[in-house]
Amino acid sequence: FRAMLALALSLFSCIAPQMRSLVVVLVGVPGSGKSTFASSLLERAPPQWARVSQDVLGTRKRCLAAARRALKEGSHVLIDRCNFNSWQRSHWLSLRSCKVAVFLDVPMDEACRRVNQRKCHEGQVDAENMSPGKLRSIVRRMCRELEPPQIEEGFDCVMHCMSTTDTIDAVNRILQLQAGLQDVHDP
Repeated sequence: FRAMLALALSLFSCIAPQMRSLVVVLVGVPGSGKSTFASSLLERAPPQWARVSQDVLGTRKRCLAAARRALKEGSHVLIDRCNFNSWQRSHWLSLRSCKVAVFLDVPMDEACRRVNQRKCHEGQVDAENMSPGKLRSIVRRMCRELEPPQIEEGFDCVMHCMSTTDTIDAVNRILQLQAGLQDVHDP
């Protein structure tokens, strides 16, 4: 991880000033921990972050507009939606920024357990709004359709999180990348 981070920071030193922002694209099925990851990052990050959530905004088109607006204002952007295949993720790759994918990889049974325990979730994929069978069906379908993100899609970095430790490490690495970008562009 350290070698990859050092390489990424050295690559970022060559990036044009208009690309000094990060776009972090979360990838995972419902119950994989995307919103928890977002909360964890935003609690620790400086204030220049914008969370873009399709659960809140309703459509990908609105999410793209919000992300573009935030980048134009100089914010870093966290895309909080399933982004379960390369086509879903391709929309974010057109944004002028350093692009990082964070793949929250949890077993289907664990994702099902989590969504069944949720009482109130922004996207309403929770036990308050759906039956256990419906929740399991959604998670199962998303697991079948899930394509892990690849660097070849156009990401500058892909982080694969399979545990709480991996997730904490990913948050720390994103904060280091952000600090590296600021150091490069604010000497």
